[in-house]
This record gives sequence, structure tokens and C-alpha cells, in this order.
Amino acid sequence: MVHVPEVVKRTVYNHLFKNNGLVMKDTVRTQGVEGLVYKDAEGNDCLCRNLYVNCLMKSLKSRNYVKDTFTWQSHYFMLTKAGEDYIRYELDIDTIVRPTPCAKQIVQAPQPERTAFRKRD
Repeated sequence: MVHVPEVVKRTVYNHLFKNNGLVMKDTVRTQGVEGLVYKDAEGNDCLCRNLYVNCLMKSLKSRNYVKDTFTWQSHYFMLTKAGEDYIRYELDIDTIVRPTPCAKQIVQAPQPERTAFRKRD
């Protein structure tokens, strides 16, 4: 069993909740996972180690909080509804807040300004 630092755990959970999923390459376990950056005690940016992320995802998968798809040497983890509730509880996030891909985004096309009406021939 691997002891995962709390900072890494919160970083992974934040990323999962924000993006509703996580992509992790199946590489050497000591490498860092791109996109998962946290601040260490000195304030330096550090990548989350692949071993830590793999252990967290394995734990979440065993409890059916994420679905795993393995394709082209990459793991694609998608958050389930139960996983969303669990991460919301762990990170103390309000129920109003939704993951970014799930939130409705209303985009309106800019309307041209009419200065005058013309009579058509």
C-alpha cells in the first residue's frame, strides 16, 4: 500500500471534478502526470507522480466512482455520479457547483447593430 500525500490527493480530486475525467499514460511509475501540478512546502511547482495517481484511480475504480477505458497506452478515467458525490464530500464542495463539462454554457452570437431600415426593391 502506498501512502499518497494529501496535497496530491486534493490535486487529483480537483482535476477530476473540474474536468469530469482524467487521462493518464501507461508509463514508468516514477514520472509525473502532465497537467497535475501542486505546490510543495517550498512553493515550487511539482508534478504528481504516476504511482500516486495510479493508486488513487485504482481505489476510486474499485468503489465504482470512476470508469476506466484503456486505449493506445493511455487510461481514460471518467467520473460517475457516485464519484462526483464522493469528491464533492471529500473537497467540501457545495451541491450547486457542477463540473465544468456538465455545466450548461450559453453562448450567444453577436447581433449586428441596425442603424436604419431599408425598403427592399
